[in-house]
Amino acid sequence: MSKIILRAVVVDRQVYVRNKRKCNYFTLSLFALSYIVYVKYALDPNFSLTKWNWNDDISCYLDTNDNLSTITAFNPTGRSIFFNDPTCNVRIFNPKDACSIESAARAHWNWPVYVLFNSPVSKEELKKNDVLKVLMKLPNIKFARVNIEEFSMGTPAEGFVSSGVLNDTVCPIALTGGLVKYLTLYKWGGIFMDKDFIVTKSLSSLPRNWVPKSDDQSIGSGILAISKEGRSIAEAALRLLIKHHKNLDCANGENVMAKIVEQECSTPNPISNAAISCNGFEIYGPQFFYPIESQRVMEYSEPGELQGYETAYTYYLWSKMRIGTGIKKRIGSRYSKLTRKHCPAIYNAFAYKF
Repeated sequence: MSKIILRAVVVDRQVYVRNKRKCNYFTLSLFALSYIVYVKYALDPNFSLTKWNWNDDISCYLDTNDNLSTITAFNPTGRSIFFNDPTCNVRIFNPKDACSIESAARAHWNWPVYVLFNSPVSKEELKKNDVLKVLMKLPNIKFARVNIEEFSMGTPAEGFVSSGVLNDTVCPIALTGGLVKYLTLYKWGGIFMDKDFIVTKSLSSLPRNWVPKSDDQSIGSGILAISKEGRSIAEAALRLLIKHHKNLDCANGENVMAKIVEQECSTPNPISNAAISCNGFEIYGPQFFYPIESQRVMEYSEPGELQGYETAYTYYLWSKMRIGTGIKKRIGSRYSKLTRKHCPAIYNAFAYKF
């Protein structure tokens, strides 16, 4: 009897060890997969689990199942603000992006604010997407479609786009986003900005051609203004972007404006100097558009007042840095105050997601 009992114990022990080993393998596999997804998302904010592909997919750019008018149909003026969503998945359009758009619209009630989608947006998506529905309630926000092939026709980028090079580049989404930016400014002029800015005061009093520095040594091309009369600047930016497209930083996008500033300015080391004017093109110090530097991004999650609020036109959120989430970190923080004041509709609808 004792031998039978001992054998049963041994068998049970073996089953236990085998099951535990399987459980450990599963846990390690899940951890490894989670880590891969985390790294991919951290390096590429356009990554989505609904688009399980390690390479950028821009096949949607040619899809015609669209409910939006083209931006050309709107015929914008130089007193316009533009945003671009270059992804193939409008479902990942998040409240932080929408906050940026709402803040720009509220600071410029008499300016149209265009959100340009590179991919089609169906009627059903407009009806069920809660983020887009909030934005559509603001009268000066306009959604428009950009078909990159049609959009580039008759411009310095036509040959480059029609050649199909976009499909063979390492990061076509980032490259297309840069092309749309400078093509838009080339055609109509206006202000173009990333969805990482929160606008705190009107930009209408500024000159028609400007770009800010993101710090004392760098040009920040996340926001800039070029007039239709200054389209030579946009054309030069397009040509530089095309020429150096193989060297594009997939994570951070293009920054050809640094080279443009050097070309436009006769002053030695223009980027290192204080705010200056170069042939009618203004270069502003970081305190006006990037008052909180990337190294201090966690200050957004802390309580207190925002540095330079009276001077700043915008605040840049540095999306690669994850601003604190969760009620305890959000309530009373600088970021909370900023969003509650300048994008109240989005904040009230999605405060728990910020």
